[in-house]
Amino acid sequence: MASNPGVFYEWPWASMGSFKYLLLAPFVVAAVTGNDDADNWAWHMMVITFLRYVVAQIFVSLSRIHALTKHTRIQANGIQFKQIDREDHWDDFFILQLYVATIVHKLPYLGYSDFPLYNSKGLWQLLMFHVGPAEFLYYWLHRALHHHYLYSRYHSHHHASFVPEPITGSVHPFAEHIMYTAVFAVPLLGPFFMGGASISMFYAYLIGFDIMNCIGHCNFEFFPRWFMSIPGMKYLIYTPSFHSLHHSRVHTNFCLFMPIYDHMFGTVDKSSDVLYERSISGKAVPISAPDVVFMGHGTTLLSAFHAPFALRSFSSRPFEEKWWMRPMWPLCFVLAVVLRVFGRAYTHDKHRLRKLKLETWVTPAFAIQFFFKGQWPWINSKIEDAILEADRSGVKVVGLGALNKNEALNGGGLLFVEKHPDLRVRVVHGNTLTAAAVLQKIPSNVTEVFVTGAT
Repeated sequence: MASNPGVFYEWPWASMGSFKYLLLAPFVVAAVTGNDDADNWAWHMMVITFLRYVVAQIFVSLSRIHALTKHTRIQANGIQFKQIDREDHWDDFFILQLYVATIVHKLPYLGYSDFPLYNSKGLWQLLMFHVGPAEFLYYWLHRALHHHYLYSRYHSHHHASFVPEPITGSVHPFAEHIMYTAVFAVPLLGPFFMGGASISMFYAYLIGFDIMNCIGHCNFEFFPRWFMSIPGMKYLIYTPSFHSLHHSRVHTNFCLFMPIYDHMFGTVDKSSDVLYERSISGKAVPISAPDVVFMGHGTTLLSAFHAPFALRSFSSRPFEEKWWMRPMWPLCFVLAVVLRVFGRAYTHDKHRLRKLKLETWVTPAFAIQFFFKGQWPWINSKIEDAILEADRSGVKVVGLGALNKNEALNGGGLLFVEKHPDLRVRVVHGNTLTAAAVLQKIPSNVTEVFVTGAT
């Protein structure tokens, strides 16, 4: 929350929870029942909204695949669960912009309708209205929102996310999004008054806007050096590292997507180029091995949705199968087959306990596969590959979790220790750790011990 929430801070439908999606129902009904208008407005707005969700999901998934992001990470800190919960309603602005655009479309006498599907001249007009008025107005609005009065009441909500992820860019209070919607309406109204508006204009701007917004809030750099070395490029498009400095330094790098206005008005952070170079070269967050790895595996096939790169809000809560997930079971089955052929252990999540770095790795097997002896050699090969990778990278301890430590499967890990006697990493599991803890507590002069308990 903002430190001192102001007027219209809360969204009008905040109390509806997930029922807010019923606000999309009139558009769906109009599109599927043939009651749409001549522009097929409801149909196009629903398609655009769906594509906006797809864009967000793609960027969230990519940003949470550690194998893709570890080489160019910008900030070392991870994302806290409080941030996940605060950003859970990141898509509220989809509904707001959908209704605002529809109200303007339906206004009498304005004539914001009867659009052709495509108008190339209008798309160039759209670009010019964004580069000029929209970027300029946003820059000064953003600076105003950093004034103490507005910052404490509204914009501090956004900056509570110190380490951004792709959808962080849309997490703002209601009043703030009203201001943004007014600014971003300029590129959609300008071509209309110049006779260049078209349906494709809405697709290009709304989806293109979301792509750029997600790019700026990724915590990894991916613009290659050759692209950013094109003369003038650093003034025309921001990078994830450029906007990351705005979240960490707060009073620099205010631009929307084009840093030219920061350069013009003296608000560009002097370390922007340095951070870009450090990030793209992997020096901002050097790769280092964790101290401890816990190795788990999938449970039911539907547990695939609990991966952090699958559904962000779902993965932040304890796993529980939902009724709406069951129709996706065939998709999960296909995924299991693909993992059987191409899968390898992957980093599921990372944690830190004081100075101790912890990671959870997941082998590409689901629980049901452990009950077929024919699958055991393959499962053991994946566990073995992961242990050897951990050993090469300098991990100190690998803990085998759940069925990965099955005695019948691999003797609780003994198979790997005996096969590779020169392992530096220690392979343990819950039972061996329990035994070790008990042994540490037994005085040296004790000759007999009686132990009770399941393990």
